[in-house]
Amino acid sequence: MIRIDVMFRFIPTIIAFLMTVCSAGADDRWTTVLEKKDIIEIVVVDTNDIWVSYSNVCRYYNGEWIKFPSDMVRGQAIAYDGTNVWVGGKLVRKYDGKEWTELLNLNPIDDSGEITDMTFGSSGDLWAVTDMGLMMQFDGETWTRHTIADSGYATWFTSVAEDDEGSVWAGTAGDGLFRYDGNAWTHYTTADGLPSDMIRTVLIDEDGLWCGTEQGLCFFTETSATIFTTEDGLVHNNVHCIAFGINDDLWVGGGTAFGYDYSGPCDYWRTGGLSHFDNGVWSSYTEEDGLVRDCIVTLAVTPDGAVWCGTICGASIFTPDQTSVAGTSLESQPLININGSYPNPANSMTTINYTIAQPGNVSLAVYSVSGQKVATLADGFMPAGTHAAVFDGSSLASGLYLYRFKSKGFAKTGKIVLVK
Repeated sequence: MIRIDVMFRFIPTIIAFLMTVCSAGADDRWTTVLEKKDIIEIVVVDTNDIWVSYSNVCRYYNGEWIKFPSDMVRGQAIAYDGTNVWVGGKLVRKYDGKEWTELLNLNPIDDSGEITDMTFGSSGDLWAVTDMGLMMQFDGETWTRHTIADSGYATWFTSVAEDDEGSVWAGTAGDGLFRYDGNAWTHYTTADGLPSDMIRTVLIDEDGLWCGTEQGLCFFTETSATIFTTEDGLVHNNVHCIAFGINDDLWVGGGTAFGYDYSGPCDYWRTGGLSHFDNGVWSSYTEEDGLVRDCIVTLAVTPDGAVWCGTICGASIFTPDQTSVAGTSLESQPLININGSYPNPANSMTTINYTIAQPGNVSLAVYSVSGQKVATLADGFMPAGTHAAVFDGSSLASGLYLYRFKSKGFAKTGKIVLVK
């Protein structure tokens, strides 16, 4: 996946220090490892087997860290095939648990670039993309090059994923999204509904494709695009990474960092953090909660639900509290709490419950995925307490709808699915 760029040189490092001090109220669900390392990629093999790339490649195995020498293996892309771990950069090497085997050397190939992401498809083939617009397929014996240059594009691929139908999707650094079905390329841009042509990461879902862009998170299909931004509850619009949780939830990391060319990433001014999308509700975490740095560039979730967050200055491991609601312990209820909708999916009617600790103006509306408002459930002053808003979708077609709640500068968006 694509890394953040240093865009400005004149940012006082004192700001970075002050932001670090602000994390003093962090809770004990956070653990920091690999401090001061500029993390690139994290891949989970098992709960006690985690692989991380930065300037080196290292492995967290049964409670111990193993660091591999850079002359043995180096690269920013890591993939796991169920048995072996693969690392890609200018070289592709495979680790079988005992030794490394080199399978590809891109150094002699002038126009190949460096591998930015890798994934394994349903057939077991490895798919790798580079920062010079090259897509490669490895079937265990032969490397096949697939290029879009003949179509008039020479792009920087940032990410790659294969869907259930065997099509390979690749995000780019400014040229939108490409789909390769084995024969032809299809190109998608902002004209097709994407919020930006800068696609930093892609993640396949059973109903479509999640895209992390520099202008928000997008759930994309070939016929529609649903966009989430900070106005909906996302912690930052510059989305670098997406990962599924263990309970059909979604974790999103992002942010931006700026600093002197000669200063280390730990001293950069930064913004961003970790967002969680669960049961239609967004919650977010930052340095104030215990994250080592706000700018997250890679995410991975272990089988027991721990969230590994790779940042510009180390990795943070977040262990979610199962008693939490919208990211806050039940012992300390938030000023506003959205409990989602029930039932969901619904045949025609569903109820959205919300609680406000203080009286104030509330706006709650439902929209189609195209952005058309289809219902207003609340719009005005409401007393403190718990309220139930009933959405009647009997006159609407089956499909996905979004509800949006606003009150006192707080905004959250959730999904409603109608099935008739």
